[in-house]
Amino acid sequence: MSSRQLAAIMFTDMVGYTALMGKDSAKALELVRISKEIQKPLVEKHQGQWLKEMGDGALAKFGTALDAVNCAVEIQEVARAKFDGKLRIGIHSGDITIENNDVYGDGVNIASRLESITDPGGIYISESIEKAIRGQTDVQAKYLGEIKLKNVAYGVRTYAVQGVGLPIPKVNEGKELSGHFWAEVLRRGVIRAAVSYLVVAVLLVLLWGQVQDWGVDLPQWSFTLLLTVLGIGIPLALYLAWNYEKSPEGFVKTTSSQSWQNPLKASQRKPLTSSFIIVGLVLVITIMYLYPRFFSGDRSQQLAESSLEPAVLNKSIAVLPFKDDSPDSDNQYFADGMMDEILNHLQKITELGVKSRTAVEPYRNSDLGFATKARELDVAFVLEGAVRKYGNRFRVTTQLIEVESGNHLWAETYDGIFSDTIFVVQANIAKKIASSLRAVITPDEEEKIDRIPTADIAAYDLYVRARHERILYWKTFDKKHLKTSHDLLDNAIQIDPEYLMAIAAKGETFMAEQNYDSALVYAERVLVVDPEFNRGYGLKGECYFFMGNFDLAIENYLKAIDLPPKDNEWLWYHAALGRAYVSQNQAIMAFPYLQKALEMADEFDLQAVNLVIVRAYTSIGDFEKAEAYSKKVIKNHCFGVWRKTELVLIQGKFQEALQFADSTCQVVDCERECSRVLFRASLLLGEFEQAELYFNQWRNSGQDFYIFEFQLNYELGYVYHQLGRTEEAEKIFTEQIEKLESELDRGGIRPYLQPYLDLARIYAFTGVKNKALNYLSKSVEQGFIEGWHDFILIDPFFKSLRDDPEFKAIVKQAQEEKAALRAQVREMEERGELNL
Repeated sequence: MSSRQLAAIMFTDMVGYTALMGKDSAKALELVRISKEIQKPLVEKHQGQWLKEMGDGALAKFGTALDAVNCAVEIQEVARAKFDGKLRIGIHSGDITIENNDVYGDGVNIASRLESITDPGGIYISESIEKAIRGQTDVQAKYLGEIKLKNVAYGVRTYAVQGVGLPIPKVNEGKELSGHFWAEVLRRGVIRAAVSYLVVAVLLVLLWGQVQDWGVDLPQWSFTLLLTVLGIGIPLALYLAWNYEKSPEGFVKTTSSQSWQNPLKASQRKPLTSSFIIVGLVLVITIMYLYPRFFSGDRSQQLAESSLEPAVLNKSIAVLPFKDDSPDSDNQYFADGMMDEILNHLQKITELGVKSRTAVEPYRNSDLGFATKARELDVAFVLEGAVRKYGNRFRVTTQLIEVESGNHLWAETYDGIFSDTIFVVQANIAKKIASSLRAVITPDEEEKIDRIPTADIAAYDLYVRARHERILYWKTFDKKHLKTSHDLLDNAIQIDPEYLMAIAAKGETFMAEQNYDSALVYAERVLVVDPEFNRGYGLKGECYFFMGNFDLAIENYLKAIDLPPKDNEWLWYHAALGRAYVSQNQAIMAFPYLQKALEMADEFDLQAVNLVIVRAYTSIGDFEKAEAYSKKVIKNHCFGVWRKTELVLIQGKFQEALQFADSTCQVVDCERECSRVLFRASLLLGEFEQAELYFNQWRNSGQDFYIFEFQLNYELGYVYHQLGRTEEAEKIFTEQIEKLESELDRGGIRPYLQPYLDLARIYAFTGVKNKALNYLSKSVEQGFIEGWHDFILIDPFFKSLRDDPEFKAIVKQAQEEKAALRAQVREMEERGELNL
């Protein structure tokens, strides 16, 4: 029986074994025995598996490249101390096949060939191993070149492991190395030293000219002397870089053992050649070169002419969904990602009024012309774009259109390789738009626009794919999209553990699953990476809100609105604060934040804000204003359909609610919400058989949101009871009582849930009067929301208690509290503090 697997293969061999066998076979065998006694325990220590022995050689496999290299280093260290001989070790990662206790495959062949050319006491590894250990501070390897190995059809890029006691590789013709010279150039830092020298030379030349501009009259021969000295210095600098480097012991020759065992980084081995210094000097050169030109007469003339151009008064813009023009059809995620990043950059510019993605999303695949879209969005400019991705290349085509005239202010095409240059393209498009609209970008805003979100483009690609999957989930409620999103984000975070947006997106994906504990972990992780990133606090606020801890939710929302970036999420946190205060029965605190959200209407999707406002007015019993705002929610907004119907039901207009839901649900795709409201309307109208049908439709429509689960389930018990199915009804009531009381034991009251009220309804209907009144009293203490202080008088569950004095007193108390709140709101409106 055979098995195939990918593994790191280590091949070891004893130097001079064959010759020693001819001279002293007993000593040779003894050395083999000692060698195996050294190696076997170390292989096991490093999670390896001893596969095979071949005379003086041995073969082992490891699950990771790092384990294999660490094991090899320790074997050589122990062998130098305890072994009267030397070992050679070769390591390669590749496919192997294990069959009948034997091992075959590419991994074995290359590892054995690498071992055969390794220097005595040394360790050679292939490029696949070196890539896997790259970045490890305690293990380093240097590139030797590409080696043509015996019976291997292709060249193998080979590295030698560095370390104390490990030999300096001896490169000879027998190793058939190609590219070794270039590898040595890189190892000795010659290129870095040459670049540093040339940058300093250019800086000195520019300084000579600058000194002349300052009025210091230097003779011409001084410039000739400067160029001569700099010219002579080039070969000298290259010679010193090739032959010497800095180490903890001082300067040493690059061919010495001190160099091979040098623990300093490459940038530290050549003084004054760090990337930071080079970039700094280049920046100084750039400023020195551009400064006089920027303030030249020509530039002044350009500024004078531009000041005569009329200012753009209306700087409102919508970025329409980008089209995917790629040869294959699976790159819409890339087009959406490009659109989102440009949109995010524009939202950072204070002078621009930018429509949110939610606002423009309905126009995806729309046949309407850009003028109609712009008129409906109420913007003066629109940006249209298309993306084409093929292989590792991309093309972005954009055009900025002035709506009133229909003129294309500009059209640009950007081509590039899929790398971090894509971030530059996104930033440049945003800046060009701002320039065309004559919007001032502050230095702080420009710094935020230019900031690269991750240094690894692969992590960015995974993040954008994951965000696209989460959007697909909210469209379909198919949980496979959340699973895919999690997998993609896990890989992105593994590549870049400090990628803020990927970490936040991981938490948001857990939020979509209603896994708030896990979402909270990632919210905290966002703030560890950047304590000033508001999305971390916003995500914490969302977690605590849906966990029912409204105090902590409010605390974190308040922190979120005090921090940048002030993007679409920042705007939502104002509405979320209002929502949390309403859930906490503090509608008076909610209204100022809801008004702030409305004031930012040009930049915000008002549907979500209006829904919260409807809930706020409903909770204080101002049904007239609640209905006014419910009409502002577009009909095809599913939660808007639910909120509007519930509002009408609470006022006792059961037939009107049924008619509205029935007519609306015939033209919108909101099966979950429609089934729910049709069920409740039918129940309250006494149409119990129809109510059961709607309940089954709701249950089969997809994900069951906990905000509906408790109430609908025990209301189904009421339906069963009215249909004469009393045993089924009693079973449901018993189950729901246990769940609701468990919910109370959990601590906190999750939003949209009123467990005290729900328990009071069940006990009232089942005739347990004392418990019903007890829970109803606690519900008043908690604070009725959603208009229940009025609906309770017509709720069929409380029919048996309507004439009870204690019941009447409880209801009266609740209604008086709401009347007082309405009076407070009116006073705020009269004083001009509230203008909703």
